[in-house]
Amino acid sequence: MRVLRKCRNRFEAESFALLLDKENIPYVIQSADAGGQRPAALVIAATLLVSDGDYERARAILNATR
Repeated sequence: MRVLRKCRNRFEAESFALLLDKENIPYVIQSADAGGQRPAALVIAATLLVSDGDYERARAILNATR
């Protein structure tokens, strides 16, 4: 797995993940927020990871949204 983007919180990571879902790119959201269940989910950073093989395509998709 490779870090695609470091996000401010889980909600930001999930918004980027929706774009990856549309392109059938598997991903992992890594965060210490208990799966979004902790009240601090808005302030705890999250990392969006993809496989090495999907990295370039996923990066192009997220960069196109800027």
